[in-house]
Amino acid sequence: MSEKALAQACCSGSAANQFGIVARGNRALVGLRVGEEFSFWSANTQGQLSAFRDATVLDSVFTLGGGVRLFSPRLQIQGSLPLRLQYRALGEEQEFALGFGDAFLNARWILFEDDTEGLIESGSWVPFVEPFIGIGFPTGRPPAESRSPLLADVTGTGDWQLAFGLRTSRYLTEKDVLFANARWGHAFARQVVRLGEQERFRLGEELNFQLSYFHFFNLFWALGGSVDYRVLTEARADGQVVPNSQARRMSVGAQLSYFFRWPSWQLRFGGSFDPPIPGVQANLPYGGVSVGLSLERHFGQKNEYQ
Repeated sequence: MSEKALAQACCSGSAANQFGIVARGNRALVGLRVGEEFSFWSANTQGQLSAFRDATVLDSVFTLGGGVRLFSPRLQIQGSLPLRLQYRALGEEQEFALGFGDAFLNARWILFEDDTEGLIESGSWVPFVEPFIGIGFPTGRPPAESRSPLLADVTGTGDWQLAFGLRTSRYLTEKDVLFANARWGHAFARQVVRLGEQERFRLGEELNFQLSYFHFFNLFWALGGSVDYRVLTEARADGQVVPNSQARRMSVGAQLSYFFRWPSWQLRFGGSFDPPIPGVQANLPYGGVSVGLSLERHFGQKNEYQ
C-alpha cells in the first residue's frame, strides 16, 4: 500500500469523533474516555481481507472531551483531544509511540426539539435536529512525517479539516430513542515531500453515516447499539487523482450507560467491531475490535437524556 493510500485510510475514524457532546437540558460536560483498539486484519483497495500472521497492532487511546452552552441554551461549543499510545510489531521488530491525535472543535445549534413523551404518546413526527460545523486541527503526526519503520508514530492526517453535519434523534416512546447522524468532512491541501520533490496533496472527502438506538430502563441504566459507515473519496496530488485511494469502513457497536450519581456523574462502557466482510471494508490497514470506558461529569439541570 502506498504512503498516500495509507494516509487516506489509517485516519478515517478520527474525524468522526463526537465525544463530549452536552446533553439536552444541561449547561456543560467534561469527560475522559479510555479505549483499547485491537487490530487483526487489513483490507486492500479491492476489499479483499488479509489476516495478520506475524504482526501485532494495539492502540491505547485517552480522549479528553467536553462542551459548554454559550449565549443560548440552543448553542454549544464542543471539542475533543485524543492522546494515543501505539504498539506495532512485525516479526522480532517492535515499536512504541506516544502522541496526540487530531483535535476537533464543533459548534452546534438545536434547530428543532422533539417531544420526549415519545412518538406513540404525542403523535408528533417532529424530531430533534442539531446541525453543526467543525474544525479539525493537525495535532497528530501524519504518515509523511513518520520516523518509525512500522509507522507506530502515525497518529493523524496532518491536515486542517472542515466539517458539516446533522445530528438527529426521535423519542419513539418515553424510553426508546432512535438516532440518525450524518457528517461531511473536507481536508485542505498541504505541501508534502515525496521522492525528494514537493507536491500539493489533499485527502479525499469523508462521508460518515450513523444509525443508533437506545433503550432507557430507568433513570440510571441505558443500553444501545449502532451501525457506522464511512466513505472516503479519492485523494489528489497536484490536482491529479491518486489511484486506489478510496476507502470504506463499516463498524457495529454497543454501549451500556450508568448514572452512578444521577444526574451528575455517568459511566459509559462500549465496544465496536469492523465486520470482516469482503467488499464492505476497503483500503483499511487496521480492522478489528475496540472497547472503551468513559467517565462524564454533567453540569446544570438535566431534565432529559441526549
